[in-house]
Amino acid sequence: MMQYVVSKLFNSGFNLGLMRKDILIATSLAKRLGSKTLPGEALLKSWTDAEAKLGGMADHTAIFHMLETDFGKETESV
Repeated sequence: MMQYVVSKLFNSGFNLGLMRKDILIATSLAKRLGSKTLPGEALLKSWTDAEAKLGGMADHTAIFHMLETDFGKETESV
């Protein structure tokens, strides 16, 4: 993560839309199996919000920058 998030390059090569899709699949499967999915639902909401704000083609590590902005905290890059 150092080379993608701490550096603030946000270029791991895996897009945010695919990450949201993977989380959706996992939460849907958990529901079908009768598992409680409260953490999964919260996670899915965060990634859905990120996709709406940043676009599905944004790198999945860019969610960190969005969360920094949302919480009014910014970390220093290395």
